[in-house]
Amino acid sequence: MANNELFKSSSAVIRNRPTERIMVQVTNYDLAKTTGFVSGVNLATGAEIKVRLNSIEERLSDRPGQKRTAVENSYSTGSFKRESMVQKFQKKASVLQLDDCVALNDGKNTEYRAHWPKTIATETQNVTVLHSNAVHLKLFKNNSDAGKDLAFVEVVKPSVKLTAENCQEVLMNAFANVDENENPHRPVVLLDMRHNGTPIFDNVPRLYPSTVADSVYDDSIGGMKEIRVTADAKVSVDDLLSGNRKPADGREATHLDYFRAAIAAVLNEPMPELTSPSATVTDRAQQLYNLIEEGKVEVNIGSASIYNFGPQSAKTYLADADKKHLTAYSVSRKGPNDSTVNVSGYTEAYVSLGQFEDGTFYARDVVSVEPYPKAKPLNEFNLTALKEPEIKYQNKINNEPVLDMEEPYTPSNDNSGPSM
Repeated sequence: MANNELFKSSSAVIRNRPTERIMVQVTNYDLAKTTGFVSGVNLATGAEIKVRLNSIEERLSDRPGQKRTAVENSYSTGSFKRESMVQKFQKKASVLQLDDCVALNDGKNTEYRAHWPKTIATETQNVTVLHSNAVHLKLFKNNSDAGKDLAFVEVVKPSVKLTAENCQEVLMNAFANVDENENPHRPVVLLDMRHNGTPIFDNVPRLYPSTVADSVYDDSIGGMKEIRVTADAKVSVDDLLSGNRKPADGREATHLDYFRAAIAAVLNEPMPELTSPSATVTDRAQQLYNLIEEGKVEVNIGSASIYNFGPQSAKTYLADADKKHLTAYSVSRKGPNDSTVNVSGYTEAYVSLGQFEDGTFYARDVVSVEPYPKAKPLNEFNLTALKEPEIKYQNKINNEPVLDMEEPYTPSNDNSGPSM
């Protein structure tokens, strides 16, 4: 019997040309009547490129399964039509996410046309754009009265081999609650353990820093209230090494035991007192200690920076949490007894950050390099070989503008793009 599915027209599967997502720092809007290009720097390659928007005919040629009316709605007539490059200019867009880009000049990769432009940063905003090889996007909608929604980003840094000589320094750096510019920073510390390069745990054990009491003025009660804030690195490291830190729950008890056993073995100290009520966990921690002492397991310490979404971005991302490009950050793997478990997935991505007055960074946007990323669990990365997250773009509001803001030509229908 013939497989008729092979012959169905679907814009999701039928494409005439290979396309890519490009992040561009715009340097010039060259919107003259005959061109419609913007010039800029490809954030991935550093190359100077030019990009214009597709015409309707070009999109139909790229996606023969799409209906003309659908493309016309998205490009020129619909309520939620794409913004033109003229509109991007008027809003002073300085970094653009451009999707479904097609090279125009015989693969020289200097001129493109794009299906859709999204503004990632503007000249009027204080924005930093990071690139990282391992980014996780966490979205959780809490439907109960208790608890709260979660919307944050993890940006992973490379792991460092732990030795007796560097132990204190590595832990202090990993638990640091300020970044290199003394801005407030919330890390999570990762225990990456390998046997001949293979991870020994399905999930990388992790610990957040200790917290300490602080007080702030709460306008709603007209007085001071106590809150918990991230402790400085010395407090967190001392709590961990001394055994003073008490776990908040069973999961943290498990991870604390693995951290303490691993660090004690590296330092050639006696096996520490464990806190987990689970005999399975304490037995495994003892085995881990022995294997490290015997030189069969390598211990690496890494960290990730946690960036909560700003209120408006959180609302937008949580509303879209069930969409394919966001559910990709949860991946399935085999669990015990042939079960399937969902674990956090990480992928290469750009993270757009804003900054509060106190210096704390918050997430505005996450743009995966692949539109529908093939994320994987953290332990499937070679964490010691990761590159440091890199600032690809940064704009301070008081900086001199980097764009050439000359007034462009404004056509009567600027969403249709140039004709073929």
